[in-house]
Amino acid sequence: MYTVKYRILLMFFVYLHNISEGHYARGIFRTHFTVEAFQEHIKVIEKGARGNNLTAYIHRMDDIHFERHFRTPHSEGYYIMQGSNLQSNSRLGTVDIHFTTTAVHGTLILERELEETDLTKLIEQIDEDLVLSADMPRDDFLVSVYVGKDVGFYSDEYFAEEGESGMDFDADSE
Repeated sequence: MYTVKYRILLMFFVYLHNISEGHYARGIFRTHFTVEAFQEHIKVIEKGARGNNLTAYIHRMDDIHFERHFRTPHSEGYYIMQGSNLQSNSRLGTVDIHFTTTAVHGTLILERELEETDLTKLIEQIDEDLVLSADMPRDDFLVSVYVGKDVGFYSDEYFAEEGESGMDFDADSE
């Protein structure tokens, strides 16, 4: 994990490089990291932000939190919840994270579409809050994103009950 000082230096050098290359003037640098934005990053650090909280403070989607659904030695699954209280708390989607020796693979299933900026902020928040906090070495975080709806939950018990009710899809229907 990178220290806060390392992250600040890295942001500063990326900023200087992009200014010197004229990326901001030509509009080809996606984040448009301005002097004001850099100064805001420094203010956050001066106020005492630590570790991953720096990036999370700057790039978070509002009111997002994660509820663990399952955990195995090399995978984790989370419900992505949006809202700060029980009345406004709703599921935004799910994310499954699989740790390999060189990369982390994520499958993000959203229950509604998000704008590109919100989607990238959500992926960054998943990276900061879930992937980096697992403290597993990785070269890359690869995320597949889908939009869909929950149509049901099925288990062995469900299929056992269906079998008892006499529904047989394999029987010839002549």
